[in-house]
Amino acid sequence: MTLFVTRCRSNFLLLFVTIVTVVGILSTNRVSHSQVVPSLSAPELILQAGHAFKINCLTFGVNDKILVSGGADHKIILWDVATGRELRSLSGHTGYINAVAISNDGTLIASGSNDHLVKLWDLASGRELKTF
Repeated sequence: MTLFVTRCRSNFLLLFVTIVTVVGILSTNRVSHSQVVPSLSAPELILQAGHAFKINCLTFGVNDKILVSGGADHKIILWDVATGRELRSLSGHTGYINAVAISNDGTLIASGSNDHLVKLWDLASGRELKTF
């Protein structure tokens, strides 16, 4: 089992748990001494920087493979849900991120902030496309 922890300075934790070891299913029959019984590997803990301040909003992408978070640190972070790893960090707002959304086709991210701007981002490249 791998546990991913993203620590925020405001003591919020974003946890991702991924089971990376599959244990064989044992039947109700007794296990003979000649059989090898699989065991779980030791847990792995990975600390990531993540957001510097609290997380204000979250949204899942197409097929729930990507999680997008927006925070009080003015950053948008894209996460791989399967591994819990940070994929990319987007910067451009000068205020708290209050809203994030992903387009239905999974190619665009929209973000809204206390800077009174809405920004449109390309999900694949992380490039800012337009500011409204």
